[in-house]
Amino acid sequence: MSFDRPELYVNLKNFRVEARSDVALKDRGWQDALEAVALDLKINRLEVRNGALTYVDDGPFRPLQLSRVNATAENIRNIKSREHDYPSEVHAEGVVFHTGEFCLDGRADFLAEPHAGIQTALRLDQVELDYFQPILQRYNLSVSRGTLSLTGYVEYAPTVARLVLDRVGVQGVAAEYVHTPRTAEDGEGAGATHPGGGEAGRQQA
Repeated sequence: MSFDRPELYVNLKNFRVEARSDVALKDRGWQDALEAVALDLKINRLEVRNGALTYVDDGPFRPLQLSRVNATAENIRNIKSREHDYPSEVHAEGVVFHTGEFCLDGRADFLAEPHAGIQTALRLDQVELDYFQPILQRYNLSVSRGTLSLTGYVEYAPTVARLVLDRVGVQGVAAEYVHTPRTAEDGEGAGATHPGGGEAGRQQA
């Protein structure tokens, strides 16, 4: 089974609508429905060629984009797997935010409930940090330039979320921590200081 040039577009508004649904994700049961309809489903090899993923957050920010995504998955079966058992071999690589690169090599359980599980080696090269501004601003961080490279290991499944980093490199970064009265109150127990006499201050890195 192969998909040529598929494009997936998601945004924060859609995620919030799903979160407000009366039916929890774990109770939607599409995996059970698939098992009931296809008694012996087996995909020997699934391939994605030149795919793309776009995520749009609130505010005037550039979308987060993956492009030129090429991926393969082997041995996809509608059989329940044991915990920490990932029957499908997976490989994916592509471009992150136009200039960076990513690569995944590992295994997955696509029909785990309530969501798929994956255990894989991860590599990122020269990923531009300012694209993460929509996420970083929620933690009072502002990044205007810099790149991130890393290698590590990821396991993400219904019962585990683990990230182990072997190497992290940040180059040419320009970042600010926006210190507001609210964050000062949150940080008092940790010995945080609050420059500016009660008004928002900035600490540059």
